[in-house]
Amino acid sequence: MTQTIATDSPFGQQQRILLTTLAEWMIPAEDGLPSAADATILEEIIVALARQPEVTNAGLQRLDAIAKEQFRSPVPKVTSSERIELIAALRAEAPAFVTLFESTVAACYYRDDRVLHSLDLPARAPFPEGNNVRPTDWSLLDPVRQRAPFYRNV
Repeated sequence: MTQTIATDSPFGQQQRILLTTLAEWMIPAEDGLPSAADATILEEIIVALARQPEVTNAGLQRLDAIAKEQFRSPVPKVTSSERIELIAALRAEAPAFVTLFESTVAACYYRDDRVLHSLDLPARAPFPEGNNVRPTDWSLLDPVRQRAPFYRNV
């Protein structure tokens, strides 16, 4: 019997370190607000990025390679002045990853209750409390309901 522990996470320890570092760089802690690398927020980010592991892992590999090639340093040890160059190079070489990462971090960060409270927004779903929706004219669907089915019964 082996000592291997199974996991469903597509990211190993090294990838998690890179994701934590990038999240901290993107939204650092400030004015009593958590950074994007806060444990609660970071877990949501990792779960969301796990839906596209190929793009994420390829981007993280490229990030690590750029840091070692250009700065001869692991990503967490890159200086603040080198970060801008590193991210610019990553944006040029792995645009799909950068787009995915930025949108995921922003979405997860602004779902956090602490962040919503700081923006004077209620930490709840926008529905059903107090948000009115104009009445809909359901008769608009009548032509769709009346047409013959265009699918095949199986």
